[in-house]
Amino acid sequence: MLTLMTRMRPGAAKARVEAMDALTPSVTPSGEVIGPRFPETAQLLAAGVIDLDHVGVVIEVMADIPHKIDAEQRANTEVALADLCRKYPPGQVKTIGERIVDYLDPDGKLADDVDRAKKRGVDLGKPATDFMAKVAGHLDPTTTALMEVMLGVWAAPGMNNPDDELSPSGAADDPALDPAVLQAAADNDLRTQSQRNHDALKAMLMYLLESGQLGKTHRGLPVQLIITMTKDQLDEALREQEAAA
Repeated sequence: MLTLMTRMRPGAAKARVEAMDALTPSVTPSGEVIGPRFPETAQLLAAGVIDLDHVGVVIEVMADIPHKIDAEQRANTEVALADLCRKYPPGQVKTIGERIVDYLDPDGKLADDVDRAKKRGVDLGKPATDFMAKVAGHLDPTTTALMEVMLGVWAAPGMNNPDDELSPSGAADDPALDPAVLQAAADNDLRTQSQRNHDALKAMLMYLLESGQLGKTHRGLPVQLIITMTKDQLDEALREQEAAA
């Protein structure tokens, strides 16, 4: 709603909502007024000393503090971050803030499943002009282990290579797979690890789609891959095909 009303990009609208939640007082159901979560930062923003980029860094760093850290240390950290915001640009504040979090939990023993559950998430960005989309996020330990297992066999050299018609599909440890075929495909595999990871994820998603495990419908449509294209894109593809012929 805010994005539509203000014509902001989604990320900017979200940043403002998070800033409002962190820097303004709130009222409990009983009518008690509770001060802002980050009062020092709120004062500096109100005075025009810092901007919303600084606020975003403070919110991000404070969210990384394990929940077992006591309230006094949290408050002291917010004061320290606010003071840093007076002196440095957001990027430097973030770097120093990360060091503060490391100091509070040097061995990583205070962070537990509660912190990891709060931090988990995967964001799929909107396709850019080249139709490529960015993926970012944090995986919990179990999901990380599952991903490593999947990539270990689906992203092995030679596997699921869209540039090689003879590349085997599926998992590298499939007992039905001829080792000689895999070795030949691996010898011809010029992809980076990152590209192999991408192709493995794509192959796995296609496998799930074809298996029927994704359900029968999605938003009223059959669960199937739908590719759309504009008339200009179709015309360009036809011209390229004619030129190649």
